[in-house]
Amino acid sequence: MPNKIITWVIMFGFSLSLALLANMLGETNIWAILSIFTVTYFVCDITLSVME
Repeated sequence: MPNKIITWVIMFGFSLSLALLANMLGETNIWAILSIFTVTYFVCDITLSVME
């Protein structure tokens, strides 16, 4: 279980950093930033589920 939490934190941080990167590159649309975050998160989630 602790491993799941660590993995979730890494996924969250990675998704958040990509969203912030998009924001710094001039993307001001909040929905675009949220979609980048959500898509990245789910891609990480699916990848980790396949790897398990």
